[in-house]
Amino acid sequence: CHDKIKHEQWTKQYKKLDNRLFDDKTLLLEKVELDVKSCIQNFLPMRLLHSNIRQKTLRDLDYEGGMFMWFQLLIEILIMMEYPNDEAKNDMLEICRKQYQNNPIEISRIEEFKDTYTPKDAIKWYTRDCFLYRLLNKALRIENFDIIYKFRHIISDIYQQLKQMHPSYLKVVSTKENILTVYRGQHMAAEELERLKLHKNGYISMNTFLSTSLSCEAAVTFAGDGSGRPQYESIMFEIDIPLDEKKSNDDDDSIPPFSNINQVSYIPNENEILFSIECIQEGYKNKIRISPVLVI
Repeated sequence: CHDKIKHEQWTKQYKKLDNRLFDDKTLLLEKVELDVKSCIQNFLPMRLLHSNIRQKTLRDLDYEGGMFMWFQLLIEILIMMEYPNDEAKNDMLEICRKQYQNNPIEISRIEEFKDTYTPKDAIKWYTRDCFLYRLLNKALRIENFDIIYKFRHIISDIYQQLKQMHPSYLKVVSTKENILTVYRGQHMAAEELERLKLHKNGYISMNTFLSTSLSCEAAVTFAGDGSGRPQYESIMFEIDIPLDEKKSNDDDDSIPPFSNINQVSYIPNENEILFSIECIQEGYKNKIRISPVLVI
């Protein structure tokens, strides 16, 4: 705007416009970029399921339960398949090039991926703020099965890398404690939070590779200060993983693998714990803290 001081007066009555008045285009673009990144990182695609979902037949499932079963089946098939040539990789790169055809920076990164990628780089590329993270998570969020299939190559590689790291990480943490607690801070729409409260005795199915932190303080930073109310709440998931149960089931492929990814992440030393896609948590084992005051 041309007269920032003038417009600061009337914008004070609208909380959503707080700190969002700019007279410098560069600062405006930087703020928009930060907001977009925040939306991408904070939107957690998840499905709320009844506690008896595992006992129901396909005929008895409601829409949510049916979509969960089909999504889970698709992911299981994709990670079981082998990709001996570059066909799957090229399918992914083709859709990425189309999406970013007018963005030379991302096109350059796509070509870098094509020329240098190896399976041991899967998590490193996934944790990099670029085309891969954005497009894959968008496909998972909207459950577009056609696009998810295009990303079958990287989904399988991320899963296999986590699976390989999982046993050694369990040995490290299980010698210190019986329960591993991790945290995830984010914004959540108020109506979605209400649904979550109603399903606290059911299951929460995470339709993505779930990024969490060993640091409660770091999670609170991502959660924000509640300034998005009433449309959005700043919340923190506190997730307890019983390690005794995991140790006794080390060879059980039904347990989604997870690991500390400090050594393989694009942003190292953040104490990030990454869970494999389709991680199901029992509702009563998840404590949700609404910052800064309310605790559920």
